[in-house]
Amino acid sequence: MAKGNGTIGKTNRFPVETAGIFFAAILAAAFIVASLISIFSGINAHPDEQETYKAIQYYYTHWNIADIRDPLVYFSIYGTTRMAELNPYYYIAGKVGVLFSWVLNYQTEFRIFNLLLLAFIIGLAACRNKKARILLPMLMLTPQAWYLYSYGTSDAWDLFLSILILYQIVNPDSMLNKYLGTSISKKSFLFGLLASLLFALQLMSKPNYFVTLVMAFIILLIRLVSDDKINKKEFFIKCLALLLCTFAIFGIRKGVDLAQYGFNKAQIVQELKEEKADKAFKPSTPVNEKWSTMQLHDRNVSLKTILTEKQFFQKSFVSFIGSYGYLQYMGPAAYINLMLFLYLALYAIIFYYCVKSRNRRVIIEFIAMNAILLLSVGLSVYNSWFVDFQPQGRYLLPMLIPFAYCFTLDKRILKNTAFNAIILITGLMSLYSFIFIGSVNLIK
Repeated sequence: MAKGNGTIGKTNRFPVETAGIFFAAILAAAFIVASLISIFSGINAHPDEQETYKAIQYYYTHWNIADIRDPLVYFSIYGTTRMAELNPYYYIAGKVGVLFSWVLNYQTEFRIFNLLLLAFIIGLAACRNKKARILLPMLMLTPQAWYLYSYGTSDAWDLFLSILILYQIVNPDSMLNKYLGTSISKKSFLFGLLASLLFALQLMSKPNYFVTLVMAFIILLIRLVSDDKINKKEFFIKCLALLLCTFAIFGIRKGVDLAQYGFNKAQIVQELKEEKADKAFKPSTPVNEKWSTMQLHDRNVSLKTILTEKQFFQKSFVSFIGSYGYLQYMGPAAYINLMLFLYLALYAIIFYYCVKSRNRRVIIEFIAMNAILLLSVGLSVYNSWFVDFQPQGRYLLPMLIPFAYCFTLDKRILKNTAFNAIILITGLMSLYSFIFIGSVNLIK
């Protein structure tokens, strides 16, 4: 290894400020490809898009939050409907979609909202590179994160919220940090309220994105315990107020459900699933007669079988680095092996600097982020074992958030030449996958 100031590789030869120009160019190209896929790929050519399409389309003509007992609400063959979810994604996407349907003359305008989210994320990362330098490198890690925004899925909204929460944590001038770091005033109260709204919206997301909230809680807790420069009592009170406000906003959304269904929503969902689902997916169908990938734990399939014979990790990783359509389009073995090597190299650099820092807080945060990464994997394993065997990379995208936070643990990481070169190669390989494997097969 080359030495520079006692570090792995040389620093300041290719810092993130310089690399950011190349990163932004790659992301601009990725946005163009995502736009082409969004406009020209067929409806339901992507995972579970039919359900999303019907849910968004419902809000083209409806202003009230849907009652899932409405005959106009669409149910899939699995007996599920996106309208049962708490998040406002389908409502907002519906209003944006109908607005663009008046302007654009094509049938995939329901995907426009996701494209706008991707444009915002890339713009935020590029414009705030000095304040939140980790966003550009993070967005280079996998084309699966770009692909998510090229079709209709609420996962794009969930990841968007997680990225915003990460931004709030790492940017010293963010609403969250201004709220926590300044004296109480009307302005700081507003910042706290908006931060609470962001956390509450994430709480309405899919459960695999709860790891972002766990991460935020742990980071704030470590800051409370270890930072001697803050007023600990005031910081604790502000965090407590933030938590209470988050649950209050979440409670308002739950209150809407309470008004519609009383305390029986879960029962109503189950009854409708029994009524609408095909036989292989009905709750009443005996386990051995259900779809072959469902409830493997109840079929006495061991965890070892899930992880080894069924190749959970291999399939999840291949999907994580770019599988398109219904996972039928994926990169060659050389691409898969190179991406694995690049990820391991990035982790090695982060590990080196965190250990070499000999900073207790840095090491604690590094261990905590690794625990959250394992938690994210664990949730996906649980879903595949107990619910439905679906080792899909999109379920692991929340891992990008704690992994990217590790970039901040030592200031030398983002200045390291090898680190930024590896990120650049990863971005170029991701772009290769997105263009020559994704768009070539999806655009008809």
